[in-house]
Amino acid sequence: MDKKEKKNLVLKTALPMLALLLTSCGGLVQSSGEIKESISSFSSEILSSSSEASSSSETPSYTLSIDSSSLEDSSEDVSSEEYSSTSVYEESSEESSVEESSLEESSEQSSAEESSEELISSEEASSEASSEISSEEEDLFQYVINPEDLKNTPWKNVDLTNYGIYLRDELADLINATSSKTIGYSSNNSILAKSDESPYTPGKVVPFYRDDHSVSSSWNKEHVWPNSRGAGESGPGADPQMLRPTNKSDNSDRGNNVYGVAGVDANTWDPASFGYEAARGESARIIFYTATRYGKSHGLYLNEDTSYIKGKTKYMGKLSRLIEWNNAYPVTAMEKLRNERLVKLGFARNPFIDCPNLANYIWTEAGYRKGSLPLWSQKERYEQQKAILVEAKRTSSTLPQVFTVELFNNKSKQNGSVTY
Repeated sequence: MDKKEKKNLVLKTALPMLALLLTSCGGLVQSSGEIKESISSFSSEILSSSSEASSSSETPSYTLSIDSSSLEDSSEDVSSEEYSSTSVYEESSEESSVEESSLEESSEQSSAEESSEELISSEEASSEASSEISSEEEDLFQYVINPEDLKNTPWKNVDLTNYGIYLRDELADLINATSSKTIGYSSNNSILAKSDESPYTPGKVVPFYRDDHSVSSSWNKEHVWPNSRGAGESGPGADPQMLRPTNKSDNSDRGNNVYGVAGVDANTWDPASFGYEAARGESARIIFYTATRYGKSHGLYLNEDTSYIKGKTKYMGKLSRLIEWNNAYPVTAMEKLRNERLVKLGFARNPFIDCPNLANYIWTEAGYRKGSLPLWSQKERYEQQKAILVEAKRTSSTLPQVFTVELFNNKSKQNGSVTY
């Protein structure tokens, strides 16, 4: 697959979209003028923006538009100022009447031959789209945050057009605003005895890496972000959101290894080593909290590196696993309980327990996110259009032969400017 083919992914809603445009009157549109009118109508629907979207020049504009250059002579390019999707369509019906402004049959055949290696047939598209497009849609829309979900939290005013290191720093300020209380490392013994007390066995703590029905009578403090990897015993190293009471033997078993899947990721340790898989999600959200609150002030960061250099290592990971686990394992009852308990004890709140999807706005597997995610209003518009297109595909008997789409691009911010 060459470079151009990689850029032209098949959108599983593409076929029904043209079906909707071209069969809305019971058959194929007969003229390029009608096609242009349909394109204009559909594009205006997709590009409808909410008052929220228009309030900031930094708001990404995720558009879905059609390039009609293959349908008629036109040197006009799709606007580079949009995050646009482009498509190429070839009409399948040889019997379709073509007006003067439409492409002639010979032109269609020539175009088809020239692009045959680049375009995927509709039959292939229907089978391949479901697997190829899912990751793209997931990246764009699955983790978009509904502002209503933040309404009653300290994160209600977070700028959801922000992303990456910019959002990390904004969120760090909001975390510090919930509390600036600090204590010494040894003082955490009494705090953790309260924050991690078993909901079922009063007077006993729930050891980290175990389920909430487990208790421990012999525990010590686990640096979820290891002391030797930059946490120390003050600042992040004395933050009870980062420290957890742990069975002494479990703590020794982990050492200072980064997190990963046992037997798969070399030089890592699996939080699920003792059979409690939800510990993976719990660990990820503590690491995200620590990297966010202390990233700028203490130089802590996340990556894929599993090595360790004494005195020089300030990173944790593996980032790809932490993202995967945060998304795969829901927030546990114990996480919520201890978050509330720590707040009542006067300490800062962990935003990733309140809203795990915030992590997806800051990081991708490659590091800090380089572009913003869609707004909730854009996700709703997308899903509305998708539902219409799926229904059109279900009811349509006439489909175009070929329809390919180059998917959305994110914007990136460099030196304070927005580039496309």
